[in-house]
Amino acid sequence: MSNRFTQYILIAMVLGIVMGTLVFNYLPDTRADIAADVNLVAMLFLRLIKMIIAPLVFATLVGGIAHMGSGAKLGRIFAKTMGWFVSASFVSLLLGLVMVNLLQPGANTRVRSWCPTPGAQYGFLVTHNESISIADYFTVRDGGNVIYRPTCHYAYHPANDAVLSLHEMFGATGKMQPKWHILDENEIEDGIDELGVLLYGHKKNAYWYGSQLSIDETRDVAPYQNATGLQVTSAVLAGMVWALENPNAGIVEADEMDYRRCLEVQMPYLGPVIGAYTDWTPLAGRPGLFPEEIDKRDPWQFKNVLVR
Repeated sequence: MSNRFTQYILIAMVLGIVMGTLVFNYLPDTRADIAADVNLVAMLFLRLIKMIIAPLVFATLVGGIAHMGSGAKLGRIFAKTMGWFVSASFVSLLLGLVMVNLLQPGANTRVRSWCPTPGAQYGFLVTHNESISIADYFTVRDGGNVIYRPTCHYAYHPANDAVLSLHEMFGATGKMQPKWHILDENEIEDGIDELGVLLYGHKKNAYWYGSQLSIDETRDVAPYQNATGLQVTSAVLAGMVWALENPNAGIVEADEMDYRRCLEVQMPYLGPVIGAYTDWTPLAGRPGLFPEEIDKRDPWQFKNVLVR
């Protein structure tokens, strides 16, 4: 019976892989609906399992303790259980730290992006809370099922000298240079910082909206600041003003604040704020000299955005 049950599980896994592959490749327009319908069965199964876990654990503990016979045995088993728990937690944390330092997941990860002034460029993928909160905020649900969840990431392209410094550091297995220097605003000769959002994947392809603040405008508005610093701190100022005006709102995500009021506070510190459409996609000019694994049906799939 046990062998036959294992065979059933393996057959179901193979059928699931085959069905998922067929739906993904041959039913692109309805695959999201099919996935939602199939997911209902999976959710019911998982919730049934969760429903039985609590009474199963309770009954197992009661039965086990009742058959102990003495308190001394119970104490020894408790000590062994805690020992195994602490040891397993320590090993898992140690393994995680070792793998993070060896593989450095996320470090030196780059994505393709676009801004009005430089055009297409590579940006470093930087961890930001907004990458999660924005995706959560705009997730569309039907009951407990997720129908749509946007992909949101933060791409940052610093000055060319800073990029060279990063390449040098990653070339030395992530070890920082023995000497390093942070430029102050007096050492920045010219240039602008384009800080905005690129909304892509819609009927008009892609739209960039954001601030183009130059170092000269920054010095006029806030001496001793650089453009990046002023753009970021203007958002802090807007958040403080909004909090003072809404004392009963409690703790909220940035996405839940009134963006119109925030921009009203920030506008004097952002320089030109523009919007620009573009026909650029991450598939522009690809594949190049060598074949690539790209999805030509949808240029904005993340596999096309990610730089390998």
